[in-house]
Amino acid sequence: MRFWVVIPTLKKMGLARGGPNQRGCWEMARHGHNEYFVEPHKDGWAVKLPHAERASAVADTQKEAIEAARKFAPEGVVHVKQSNGKFRKV
Repeated sequence: MRFWVVIPTLKKMGLARGGPNQRGCWEMARHGHNEYFVEPHKDGWAVKLPHAERASAVADTQKEAIEAARKFAPEGVVHVKQSNGKFRKV
């Protein structure tokens, strides 16, 4: 398995090189962490990866937690767990 780690600005400028399957290699290098979950936590609101036991971040308010999740994955999806147990996309 081959990985190409590319500086994001080079990728945006079209200067990144990685072989015939460059897009696939870029996705593998990111490990697919483009989805975060915001859910209630004993200290406020937790930002977690799918299937994670520990939180990536804990915030006092839901709004701060959503902002933190967007910083972790600017182009990703953020799911917020509601009080009824269902999730909504932000």
